[in-house]
Amino acid sequence: MKRIGRIRWAIAFLGLATMATAACGDPSTIGNRVVDGDGAIITDLPMTPDSGIPEPDSSMPEPDTSMPEPDTSTPEPDTSMPEPDTSTPEPDTSLPEPDTAMPEPDTSLPEPDTNLPEDDMLPDATDDATPALPPTHMKRVFIKNANSRNAVCNDGSRAAYYARPGTGSKASRWIIHLKGGSHCRTIADCQQRWNNDQNLMSSNAYPAYKNHGGIFSPDPSINPDFYDWTHVYVYYCSSDSWAGEQTASAATGNWHFRGKSIFTALIEDLKGLPGDLSLDNATGVLLTGSSAGSEGVLNNVDYLATLIPGVTLRGVIDSNTGSYIDPVVPKNPAAQLGIANQKVDFWNPTLDESCVQTTGSRVDCLLTDDQPSFIQTSLFVYLDQKDSLAVSKYNGDPALLAAHALAVRQVLQPLPGAFSTRKGFHTALTSTTRFHNTKVAGSNFATVLANWVLNRPGPKNVIKP
Repeated sequence: MKRIGRIRWAIAFLGLATMATAACGDPSTIGNRVVDGDGAIITDLPMTPDSGIPEPDSSMPEPDTSMPEPDTSTPEPDTSMPEPDTSTPEPDTSLPEPDTAMPEPDTSLPEPDTNLPEDDMLPDATDDATPALPPTHMKRVFIKNANSRNAVCNDGSRAAYYARPGTGSKASRWIIHLKGGSHCRTIADCQQRWNNDQNLMSSNAYPAYKNHGGIFSPDPSINPDFYDWTHVYVYYCSSDSWAGEQTASAATGNWHFRGKSIFTALIEDLKGLPGDLSLDNATGVLLTGSSAGSEGVLNNVDYLATLIPGVTLRGVIDSNTGSYIDPVVPKNPAAQLGIANQKVDFWNPTLDESCVQTTGSRVDCLLTDDQPSFIQTSLFVYLDQKDSLAVSKYNGDPALLAAHALAVRQVLQPLPGAFSTRKGFHTALTSTTRFHNTKVAGSNFATVLANWVLNRPGPKNVIKP
């Protein structure tokens, strides 16, 4: 009984102590544990053998660990899968016939967007030029107000050129190049041309920048004589040898032929550039052209001389196979007359004035085999003795090929400036391989042309014997 009394007294004492401690917030001891004012355990004290606290009743029932055995008798999977249906339906081959009817070109000229920034040939802020070197690329420039000036491609889109201002002391020297690409002179002929290559008749897909080689290479190690000149490369989209002044109509299949108008607007735009960039401030100009572009030179070089009086002007004819060489295979006069009449009717061309005056008509000027004799501007001529386009009509006949090569040599030998290979090249001026790397008698086209242009010592007429 005394022991029970002591236990009751101890429990009462501890309760009072705990309440007192909670009230003051200090830690206290309960049994063998130290607790804070909120009753949280801080630490345990070691138990003494006789703490006055009864031993807990540990006679707890043992937990029932007799878990039932898991049922491992998993059912067999149902493998009776249905057979796949391999009876694929027959494909529907009743497809509609393709529509091969080519759409008529849209020749309705759009109104010019006056909100567009004006194009110019000034270098962009991002151009990769150093002060001593020109940019590697050439920038696309559209002819200004092209629609109102009739400077449009066959489809009515604006004509365009690519340009790169020169650098240093040679920036006032210009190369203006007329691109080639044959022509068309009937509605069916032009439709076929459109189907084959729309870039020859439209500027709509011209990229913003282009790189060109040969005489347009900006690398002084490759092109030391011309790399730093001002470069203008005019794209050909009029299909008329740079001569036409014909408005689109039903008679032309709704195609425009405005090569002469494009050339005139181009020169006006170049003359209108600000300050030293203006063509009026040029100290020398080379008007060059390849293939059909060389016909453009013959049609326009003397005309250009009237637009830039006082400027030294020369022309370069690259691979004109129809104006210099007497035909090895005689032409059919009736057929040639028909072709000339088609060009005059379809293009309404403006040809070299002295040629027309001397021969008597535009048809007669087109028929002459000696059109260059009417040109007053000095000309340099490149022509390969095995030009692939010129000799294609000989069907590989050795005698005719030899006669053609001889005719080329005989025509070029008297000229003050000429270069002739025997490689089968058709055009060479804008090809680094053909302009710089192909040599005759130790000289390349580039060096011989520069000797002639700059009137410096060295060969100016080099012909493969």
